[in-house]
Amino acid sequence: MPTEKQEEIILNIPKVEPQQKHALIFKVFETQQPGASFIIHNNHDPKPVFYQLQALHGDTFSWDYLQQGPQWWDIRVSKNLESSK
Repeated sequence: MPTEKQEEIILNIPKVEPQQKHALIFKVFETQQPGASFIIHNNHDPKPVFYQLQALHGDTFSWDYLQQGPQWWDIRVSKNLESSK
């Protein structure tokens, strides 16, 4: 039976309060079902978030740049199907 694809969340990070940015990204990741993804839209490369996710969740996700500056960065973060976290 086909399942309805969940709409991808886009996090517009520049509009989030500075002290809440990373916590929001981690919360969204943790609430995603395996196979789901979301977009981080930011005005600089959020590579430190990649390293933090990697430290917390290992290889349970993929990180794909859709746009790499110079003004905007868009990254699709996908929770791997094998992920149980």
